[in-house]
Amino acid sequence: MSTQRKNLRIVQVETFYAPYLESFYTEHPELKAAGFREQTDALLRDGFSALHNIAPYLEAIGYDSHFIVANNGSTQGAWLREHGMTIPGHGNVIQDILRRQIDLLAPDVLYFSDCTSFDSHFVRSLARRPSLVVGWQAAPVPTGTDWSEFDVLLSGLSAMRDMALRLGAKAAEHFMPGFPAWIADAIGPSEERHDLLFAGSYTPHQHARRNRLLTLLWKRRSPARSTAPSISPLRRKPCHLPSHAGRILRLSGCQCTGCYAAAASSSTAAAT
Repeated sequence: MSTQRKNLRIVQVETFYAPYLESFYTEHPELKAAGFREQTDALLRDGFSALHNIAPYLEAIGYDSHFIVANNGSTQGAWLREHGMTIPGHGNVIQDILRRQIDLLAPDVLYFSDCTSFDSHFVRSLARRPSLVVGWQAAPVPTGTDWSEFDVLLSGLSAMRDMALRLGAKAAEHFMPGFPAWIADAIGPSEERHDLLFAGSYTPHQHARRNRLLTLLWKRRSPARSTAPSISPLRRKPCHLPSHAGRILRLSGCQCTGCYAAAASSSTAAAT
């Protein structure tokens, strides 16, 4: 831990779905010319992935906290601009910019909410390893993932915690994200139109108990009172679900280097 700082410094690294980011900046085009902090604060106020975003709450209890949406070309382009840097011309642009940020911030605690995009291969590339490296995971893990540089892996899934240890994490702990009260306050009272509302995802290889319950409820629904599953306008690509569940689309999008670099370049151009 640095002797120059009074408070522990924590950096949380997130990735947001590309269709959400596209929609957000379509609604708020003026933000593309804004600074890194202004854009990041606006994203946090919008509430996407809010149950996972812990860094914004830590300053109030004494941490020097920082929040980075690593795959957001607009905020990352703003950060580069503010630090007199240019977009890397080759390699993994997302990782290269994030590496610069972490090396500059030199956090005591590094928390990855996406620890498959940034696993031990990335941690080992940093100029300085933070004293504590933490990850969160509750989704399928790609083959070849290495968590041997992670001090602890958090998950609400027992099978995922077991997998974390097999993939090298030094420890795995049960953790469930919480619903931020400010979202309910911001939305306010609303009319009750449904007997049951499920907000979440259906994946064939996870959440077996959830899947059985959803299947049972769908089969026992009253045809006269039920409606087809709601589909977010952001959802674009189909996923494979049981036929009785109807056609559900999964939120997904492209995070390739080319699209990311184009977004970062657009952000830089908008500010000049």
